Amino acid sequence: MRKKQLSKKGWNNVLMLAVIVAMIFLQLPEYLKQRRADNNLESSTILLTLLPTKVKVTSLKTPQYTLSSTALEWQANKPLLIGANQLIQRWQKLSGTPVTAEIFAKLNLQVQTKQTIEVICEQPDKTFNLSYYKTPKFWLFQNWQGDWFAVSVNSDYFYPLKK
Repeated sequence: MRKKQLSKKGWNNVLMLAVIVAMIFLQLPEYLKQRRADNNLESSTILLTLLPTKVKVTSLKTPQYTLSSTALEWQANKPLLIGANQLIQRWQKLSGTPVTAEIFAKLNLQVQTKQTIEVICEQPDKTFNLSYYKTPKFWLFQNWQGDWFAVSVNSDYFYPLKK
């Protein structure tokens, strides 16, 4: 049986394939290191939410106003600069950076006034009394699981009351 030899074009193809495979092996460690770093970054930036995602809110009571759900839309008991529907969406989608117990203790919030938001849900046994503090630079909220998280927004974001 006669062995078939590669032509010049065949050897060129083998050589190009070998160069490509060598480049892949040289770049593989850097690629894997980058992927591992990206995964670590994603896991460290988990945000906490104020409310569970699948809960149906019927009423939200803050120290300054109350939002109540009607058949078609949300109503506020005081005049707002934005619509009540938009404001309730802000509260329902609120999320922030987790605050550890150690950091929370260092903030020394005893001088601040602790305030409470009451969230009444469609389920009869689902009422959340959620605490928060307003500091000069950020807000601290305690979510439905009792965990604290920080949010940096202007006061008008949560309290857009007409004056």
